[in-house]
Amino acid sequence: MSEGKIWWITGATSGIGAALADASAQAGVKVILSGRNLSALTAIAERCSPGALVLPFEATDFENIPSLVDRAWEWAVSQGGPINGLFNNAGISQRSLAIETVFEVYQRIIDVDLLGPIALTQALLPRMVRAGAETLSQYPVLRVSPACPYGAPIAPPSTV
Repeated sequence: MSEGKIWWITGATSGIGAALADASAQAGVKVILSGRNLSALTAIAERCSPGALVLPFEATDFENIPSLVDRAWEWAVSQGGPINGLFNNAGISQRSLAIETVFEVYQRIIDVDLLGPIALTQALLPRMVRAGAETLSQYPVLRVSPACPYGAPIAPPSTV
């Protein structure tokens, strides 16, 4: 990342996402911050000001992802964008034994940790490619998850 770039960070309310937002802002990167906790996003955005957009959403709200991408892209363009990278950091886990875990828990994890990032990436990546983002970094779309442990500019996520 470098000064003047714009990155979208999901799961930005705590942990890796919040740390990345802080480090990005210190490096002069503008950020789009997403997560479910509006008050936490707002607090992080205040630390990242003035180059931050708070865009809360649920990763599994697949129907609304295209309109969220529209809002994020419009903001990025107003800031001199495009969006240069997407850090798919939103995710959940479970801490129970497999024998005690009901199937619905696994379904929810797959929806949030795998299908959510796929849906967001599919909606955003064509715009990034048209804007030339694939030349800015070898891996403009990154995923932090055992389901897709590495970035890929065009390839679909792996289940490594």
